[in-house]
Formats: sequence, C-alpha cells, structure tokens
Amino acid sequence: MRRLLMMGAPAWVLPGASADIDFTHGRAWALGNTGLSSLISTSRASSGYAQNAAGLWISFGSGIPRVTDQGFLIEQAGTNLALWCRDFTNANWTKSNVTAAKDQTGIDGAANSASSLTATANNGTATAAAITSASASRTVSMFVKRITGSGAVSISHDGGTTFTAITSKLGSSWYRPTPTDFAGLTQTVTNPQIVIKLGTSGDKIAVDFVQLEAGAFQTSPIATTNASVTRAADVITLTGQALMAALAAKAARFVTNGIVGGASARLVSDSSGNNCVLFSGSAQVGVDIGGAAKAIANFPSGSYANLAKIAAGFDIAGTSVIVNGSARGINATAWSGFGSSGYLGGISSADRQLNGYLLRASFGSVKGMFDGMTV
Repeated sequence: MRRLLMMGAPAWVLPGASADIDFTHGRAWALGNTGLSSLISTSRASSGYAQNAAGLWISFGSGIPRVTDQGFLIEQAGTNLALWCRDFTNANWTKSNVTAAKDQTGIDGAANSASSLTATANNGTATAAAITSASASRTVSMFVKRITGSGAVSISHDGGTTFTAITSKLGSSWYRPTPTDFAGLTQTVTNPQIVIKLGTSGDKIAVDFVQLEAGAFQTSPIATTNASVTRAADVITLTGQALMAALAAKAARFVTNGIVGGASARLVSDSSGNNCVLFSGSAQVGVDIGGAAKAIANFPSGSYANLAKIAAGFDIAGTSVIVNGSARGINATAWSGFGSSGYLGGISSADRQLNGYLLRASFGSVKGMFDGMTV
C-alpha cells in the first residue's frame, strides 16, 4: 500500500489518504485508481431524481448513481401514493372554484410538465381521489410557488378535516414544505385524501410532484400517473482499490448534508450493519461494534440536516469519532473490522440509508489523521 501511495495522489486528495471520493466535484482516487465507476457499485432497481446546486432536479436511470454537484443522494425505498402528481387537469383532481392547467415548467426544467391552479372564488380547492389505505403515519409534500396573489395557501391530506397553512414560506421560486417547517404535514390518517386550498379569489400558484409517503419525512420526488410508484433503495458498495483501502483503514472522514430522517443511517458499514460508522441520532454520530454503540460524539449545534463533517478512527486499541469540531468520543473496545465488504451510505436492508447527500468519503491508514478536518 505504501508503494501505491508514493505513486503520487492528485493535489486535491486529503494528505495521506489511501482513498478519497469527492462526489461534489466528480473526482475520485484510491491507491492510484481514479475511476469512480471502478471504485463504487450502485444498485437501485428504479429511476430516481437528485437536485443540483442550481435547484434543478435531474432524473437518473435504474442503477445509475445519483451524483450531482451537491453530492451523492442515497435514500431508502419510497412509494408515492399520490396519483397524477404533476397533472391537475386529470379527473383524479376534483376542482371546486379552481381552474387547472398543465402549463408550467417543472422542477426538472421540462416545459409544461407541472400545473397551475387559479382560484375563481375564495377558498377554492383541488381535491385528489381518496386513497384506500389502513390507518398509518403519512407525510404529504409538493413543490409550490406563487404566480400571482398573496392570499392563504393550505394543504390537507385527511380530506380537508384539517389544513396546514404554508403561506408564510411561499414566494416566486419553487418551495417544498417540510414537516420541520410545518408539523401538520405528517399525520396518522385512514384513507388519505389530499386537498390544496387557495384562500383568495384570483390567486394563482404552480404545483409539481405532489407526494404522499409512509413515515415522518419526505424523500426525493417520485413521478406518478394512474398508479402509485416505488423508488427502490440505493445500495452502494465499495469496490476495487476503494474497498481495499476501506478494509485496511484505521481512519475515515465523511461530509454529508441535507439528511431528512431515517433510522441509524450508516456512513460506512459491513454487510450486516453491525460494524459501522453511523448517525446514531439526528444530532449524534457513533461507531458500532457487533451492533453495540461504542465511541459517540454529539453535534455541537444543529443536526444532520445541516452540513456535517465526521472523522472516525478504529484499531485494536479502540474507536473514536468527532463531528463538526465536537469533543472526541472514544471507546476502548477493539475494532473488529468490516469483514470482506464495505457499504457506503447504507446497507442492503433495514432502511439504513442516509436519506441525504454524501459529499465526500475518505479513508486512511493512521488513526486520528482526519480529526483536525471536521470544522
């Protein structure tokens, strides 16, 4: 390995790193290999969207890594139950004192792919057909922007029994309401039914990618027409020299952003998810051995929804972890390794994906070598 490192890494590679994958800039290096496609393998049995820094959502085909200049979007599986999610002219949407047209450029930049809604009287509504479903926690989302007017805009997914006003966040650019901004967007409902209400006659909004998902957070857009659609989970494995570097590593560094939710998301892991570096909570990072928490570090402020820089160390003397310049969490239990495989940003089961963007992943042979690179 030393001989390969001495061959000369590019200047952008972190000093001493044996592998460094910088997704935001589309560059990779591992023990002399610079081909991203030979360093990671992506499995996803469906297409999927990811957003670039300009705000445009780009569609990626089945099995294609969703890498943009924002990073590598890695998500668990998700299903959009909302039908005709971009086309309000369809009969699935009943309009009352509202007119609909499919005449808007969508979040993907495609002309006439999204819809406009214009209120012809106060409290006009567009109501989707009810979805037959047992009682469950559901999150509703959509991309919305104003075209004209300034009146109230509200969303319901219990058929209009309760509404959540999103007025305060709306402007002339696309905005996607989140449960963090508006808690009412996640509710336990039976036979959910989505309603959009415009409070003031003459107001006009654009709407794209209405989405209704199980659970307490929203995932990337999933296009539907006459049936619900499932986006498969992203399963990412390290291959070639990147895998060699990870299995031999005593240090790792990760940069993430925009994590929206999920359970104990893995940054790097063995195939079982038991030996890993992970987000052990929305404001906590840890190293697990045999499925048991060992070294733990808490975010000094904020959470994994924001930019996170994590450095982990692991060897026979124990494990360590730091996040965003936090105090160094340590544990004396000997590291048992990743076995023969390395999973990045999740594992192959149990919804342990990041549900956000991985900007960079780096590995090195000296424990603690990345500890000063978390601020």
